[in-house]
Amino acid sequence: MNTSNSSPAIVSQWLSGAAILGLINLIVISFFYYSNLPDQIPIHYGFSGEPDHFSTKKMVFFMPLIGLFLWSLLYYLKDKPEGLNYPVAITADNSKRIYAIGTQMIQFLNVVLIILFNYINYVTIQTAMGLRSGLGPNFAPMLIGGLFVFLGSYIWRFKRVK
Repeated sequence: MNTSNSSPAIVSQWLSGAAILGLINLIVISFFYYSNLPDQIPIHYGFSGEPDHFSTKKMVFFMPLIGLFLWSLLYYLKDKPEGLNYPVAITADNSKRIYAIGTQMIQFLNVVLIILFNYINYVTIQTAMGLRSGLGPNFAPMLIGGLFVFLGSYIWRFKRVK
C-alpha cells in the first residue's frame, strides 16, 4: 500500500470528522444550556475580553448558526482549491501539490474555527451564568497571534513547493 497517497485522505477524513463533531457539539451545548440562561447574555466582548454588549438569551443560537454557515462554506470551498488565491504562481508542475496544501488548509481552518466558536459559545454561557467574567485579557492577542502563525505556516508551505 502506498502511504503517500492514503495519508492525505486519512488526514482529510479526520479533519472533516473533527469539524462535524465540533459543529454538533456547538449546537448541542447551546440547546443544553438554553433553559438555564438568564434573559440577557453577552453577545460581544471588548479587546480586554470583558463583555460589553448584551442581548436576549436566544442569541446563544447565533454562534451555532454562524458556525454552520462557515462550516458549509469551507466544506464547499475545499473541493474548489483552484478558485483560491495563492502566494505562488500555479504551474502545471506544482498545481497538484499546491491544491492539496490549499485543500488541507481549508479543512484545518474549518476545524480551528469550529473549536474557536465552541470556546466562545461556552465562555458566553459560563459568563451569562455568572461562572466567568468573560474571555479574558489574553484571548484577543492569542487569537491574533494564532492567526499569524496559521497563515504564516501555510504561506511557508506554499513557497516551498517547486
